[in-house]
Amino acid sequence: MTELYIDGVQVILPASMSTEVKRENPFFTKNGEYTYDITINLDNPVNRGLYAHINRHNIASLPVSNRNAILVADHRVYCNGTEIITGWTDEVVTIQIASGNSELNYFVGSDLLISSLTLCSTSPLINGVPNKDMINKLYPEIEACLTPVYDRAAGVMYNEWIHNRILVNGQPTSYQLLAKSNPADFDYISQPFLCAYIRKLLAAIGYSITVNDLENTVFKDLYISHVQIEREWAKMLPGWKVVDFLTEIENMFNMSFVIDSKAKTARLLFNNSYYLNAQLKHVQNVVDEFEVEKSEKSDSVLTTNANVSYSLPDNEYYHRRAISSYVLKTATKVTIPKQYAETEINAGRDYLLSWFTDVTHRDKNIIYVDEYTNRMWLFKGMENDLIPSPTYELVNEFAPIERDEASSEIELEMVPVELASWSLYLYDNGVKSLASVPYWLPTIDGATSTGSDDSSTETNLDTMISNATTEASESKGKIFLAFYRGFNNRYLAGIPANTYPMPYTDEYLPEAFGTHFKTNTDGATLRLTKLDELFYSGVYDIDEINKITITSYDPNVYDTRGVFVINNKKYVCRETTYTLTAEGRNKAWKGIFYPIRISDTETYQRWILSDGKWRDGGAWIDSGRWLDS
Repeated sequence: MTELYIDGVQVILPASMSTEVKRENPFFTKNGEYTYDITINLDNPVNRGLYAHINRHNIASLPVSNRNAILVADHRVYCNGTEIITGWTDEVVTIQIASGNSELNYFVGSDLLISSLTLCSTSPLINGVPNKDMINKLYPEIEACLTPVYDRAAGVMYNEWIHNRILVNGQPTSYQLLAKSNPADFDYISQPFLCAYIRKLLAAIGYSITVNDLENTVFKDLYISHVQIEREWAKMLPGWKVVDFLTEIENMFNMSFVIDSKAKTARLLFNNSYYLNAQLKHVQNVVDEFEVEKSEKSDSVLTTNANVSYSLPDNEYYHRRAISSYVLKTATKVTIPKQYAETEINAGRDYLLSWFTDVTHRDKNIIYVDEYTNRMWLFKGMENDLIPSPTYELVNEFAPIERDEASSEIELEMVPVELASWSLYLYDNGVKSLASVPYWLPTIDGATSTGSDDSSTETNLDTMISNATTEASESKGKIFLAFYRGFNNRYLAGIPANTYPMPYTDEYLPEAFGTHFKTNTDGATLRLTKLDELFYSGVYDIDEINKITITSYDPNVYDTRGVFVINNKKYVCRETTYTLTAEGRNKAWKGIFYPIRISDTETYQRWILSDGKWRDGGAWIDSGRWLDS
C-alpha cells in the first residue's frame, strides 16, 4: 500500500495512482531523491481542504507551498522532502516531491541571487574603534577578519593598520598595531572567512552544516577579499547566484554537498574520501540479464578528469602568474637541478641566491625551472651598487592543469587575489615617520557595486530607458581569495616578525631586494597543482565508461551513496528507479551502477567470516552477523 502525507495529513490517493521515484547519488549527478508527477483528485473533502479548494475560481489565495511531503510504500519511506505543486485543474492537482540534494536544487533554482538572502551583518567597529580580535584571532574563533585591502580604482586602502614602534632613547623596545584614529564608517570592512560564508549561506536557505571537510585542512584559513562597502554579507558578492557559489566550491576543492532533508542538514565532503565509512550492501535477487552501456567519456563533470584553470583578470600581474601557453611553448627553459638545490641547502646557503649569483645564470630571456620546488623563476637583474645582488621573480604559480585525455573544461571564478607592493609607513611613538617599507597586500580593481540600496549597474535614467531596463541588475565579479593565518612569520624589511598582518595566496612571497621567503610549510597555497595533489588525485578507481543497468527484486530501499556487491563484484550506484502504485511498490526496480575497484579496508567495513577468523581487522560480533546489517 502507498501512502502520501502532506504536513502530516494523509492524502487520499486514486486507485489508478502510479509514479516513479528516482534516488540519485550526488557524487555523480548533484541530485538526490525526487518523484515524477503524482496526480491527486479533488473529489473528496480531505484533498480539497488540504489544497485550500484550489479548484474554485473565486479562491482568494493559493495553498501554502513548500510543505513537508512523505511518500511511503509497504511501510518503507521512499521520499521525505518538499512538496512542489506543478499544476492543477478544477478536478486534480499534480505535485512532485524533492528530497536531499534535489530539494536543495529546487530551493536554490537557477536564478536565486545571494544578495536576495539574509546571511548576517558584521560591524568591524566597537564604539567607533576597529575590533582587534578580527585581526588577532583566526577562524573559527572569528568569522571574518580585517586584513588590509587596497581598492586601486578608488585609490583607497581599507582596514589600514599602523605599525607603531615604541622608542626609548631612540631605540625600538616594542611594537604596537594601531588602528586609524577616528575612522570613518567604512574605513574598515569585514572580510569573511570562506568556511563561515558557506555556513551562513546554507543557513539562509534552511540548512545547518554538520560536516565541512574543508575545516580539517589549511584551507579553513581562506577568506574572501573584497572592497564592497557593505556590512551585509549577502551584498558582498553582487551578481553571484547561490547555485554558482555552491558549484564553485564543489569544483575548486573536488567536493560534494550531501543534503539530509529530514534533518535539514548538509555535509560538505571531499570526493576522494566520499566512500569512507560507506556501508557495503549486498543486492539480492538480481535478474541474470543486465545491460552494459559503453560511453566514450565519463558522464560526470569532475575536476579529476577535467582541464582546470582560473578565470584570472586581464592585467600584467595575473599574466605573470599564469603564463600563456604560447610563451611557455616558445620560451627557452633551463633547469635548476634538484641535486644542486639540495647541495646548497645542506651547506646552509640559499640555493636560488647562489644560482643567480653565477653570471652564467643571468639571462632575462630564459625561464628557469626549479626541480626542487617545481617552480619557475625569471632573472630580473642586479641591485645594490656596493654589493651587487641578484633579483628574481617567481612566475606561473597559478598555471592551469592540462590533462592528456580531459573529458571537460572547468574554469574557476574563485581566484587568488592580487598581491601588490605598497609603501607601509612606520610610526614612532604614535607619530608618522618619514620611513616606509614595501609590503605586499591584497589589491582589487574596484568594487562591483556602490554598496547603496539602488546598486544597479544602470543608474543613469537615460541609459535605463534606452536599454528598456525592467529590474535592477548586478554586475558579477570574481571572488578573490587569500589565506589569513596571522602576522608575518619573519622579519621583513623593517617589520619585525609577528608584528603585522600577513595575507598570502602561495607558499612564497616577494621581499625586499628581489628575493622570496616561505610563508608557510604546510601546503597553504592556491596553486592548482597543489589542489590537484591534495584533492583531485587519489580518487576512487571507478569505471564510468562501462556502466551497467540491472533489474532486481530485492525488497530493500537502498541509499545510493553506499558501495554495492552485485554477483560478487563491487559497484557504486549512480541512480535507482522505483515504480509505486496505489497498492505499493512494483516488485522489480532498476539501478545504474559503475564498477569500482576498492578494498574492504578503504570503506572500513568489517565483518566476521563464518569460520570465525578475522577479516581486514574487523570487530567481533557475537551473533556472527554482518557488522553493517
